[in-house]
Amino acid sequence: MPALPAGAAQLRLRLSGFGASDVYEILSTRPVHSVADLQGLRLRSGGSPWARFAEHFGAVPAQISVNDTFEAISQGVVDGSMASIADLISFRLVDVIHNVTFLPLGLYQATSNFMTSGVTWSELSVEDRAAMARAANRANADFTNRWGHEMPIEAEAAAQAAGIELYHADEEFVNAVNEFVATEPATAAAIGVERYGIADAAERVARFQELYAHWQEVAESVNSDPVQMAQHVYDEVWSHVDFATYGQ
Repeated sequence: MPALPAGAAQLRLRLSGFGASDVYEILSTRPVHSVADLQGLRLRSGGSPWARFAEHFGAVPAQISVNDTFEAISQGVVDGSMASIADLISFRLVDVIHNVTFLPLGLYQATSNFMTSGVTWSELSVEDRAAMARAANRANADFTNRWGHEMPIEAEAAAQAAGIELYHADEEFVNAVNEFVATEPATAAAIGVERYGIADAAERVARFQELYAHWQEVAESVNSDPVQMAQHVYDEVWSHVDFATYGQ
């Protein structure tokens, strides 16, 4: 690997936490009530897992920025999107979508809500770094609650007001999706090894699943209250960070 340019390390961003969406759905211009309805459907995909899902069921995934989804649907480039129902209001898809199919398509869990440049981070005192982490941790909980809980409720109400069909997939459809989802950990591990050379990819995927189960249990225990969730994350994660060395 070539050496990084002088000062490049200072340009790297320092992570201060991230959030997640609610469960993704199929937002489309025509009804999707069965696996057969997915055949040939052109769907905007926000990442490779959803692209694999689409291809598995005969749909056609399109890697389109979420910011371009409205235009792509309105011009007929795609027939819909695999996304949070919140996109109906956050990106005005309520004006071009006619159907929402509720399916267990997983969450988008890679949103980096708060980042700090290396230059800024290096200029902060240890106390200020800790304060920034505490503030970001608290705000992350509010961000996730807003995106993953409040906005989907508002979006569903907007969909009903607009006359959009809200379809809850039947057991057969859900089971077919769950069978595909069950293959994803092994697929992700294989991609980690073959494409990125991560020898212990399977172990990392398994560890991620353990952590996911743990935080799901925590969320359920506090009824997903953002204040309590933030406190749990701080106690279990940020309180153990040495801010004199973190991000250096």
